[in-house]
Amino acid sequence: MRKFLALSPLLLLSGLAWASGDSHGPPMTGILVHLANFTILFTALFFLVRKPVAEALRARQGDVKQEIDDANEQRKAAQDRYDEMDKRLSRFEAEVAGLKAQAESDAESDRRYLRERTAADVESLKVLTEQTIRDEARKARKALQAEAVDLAVSLAEERLRTQFNEQDQDRLAGEFLVTVKSQEAADA
Repeated sequence: MRKFLALSPLLLLSGLAWASGDSHGPPMTGILVHLANFTILFTALFFLVRKPVAEALRARQGDVKQEIDDANEQRKAAQDRYDEMDKRLSRFEAEVAGLKAQAESDAESDRRYLRERTAADVESLKVLTEQTIRDEARKARKALQAEAVDLAVSLAEERLRTQFNEQDQDRLAGEFLVTVKSQEAADA
């Protein structure tokens, strides 16, 4: 800013020189005055604007370079995120396929296990049923035998009561005593 204030009188002088142009001189003088005016103005502007413009251009260049670097970093980060997501997606698809295959394998294994378990349970139930039938048949046979024995004893008792008299009783007692005595004699 100070340079601008220092060079501002030169700008004013060049404007005065041009405005006070001498119309009596040769046409070359007007061109020279304009040329001098342009040179003074250009030189003054050059010294005044050179550093700020250079600094502004350097700053802009730095900003542009920084923006390009930032954009490249963002592009690289976005590419990295994309690559990571793509890997995760491909792993996810493979993992889903693996889980699906595992689920199918587990389901088939479960079906085989259930079939085997059902067959074993049916066989066990069949054996248990046959055992129960045998046990129940044995119980029924024993019950029938016991009932038959009871009936036979009842019939024999009834028959003995009706057909066995006192004489038969005495005769049987005598035969029994003879058998006991003969056995005692044989033992002695």
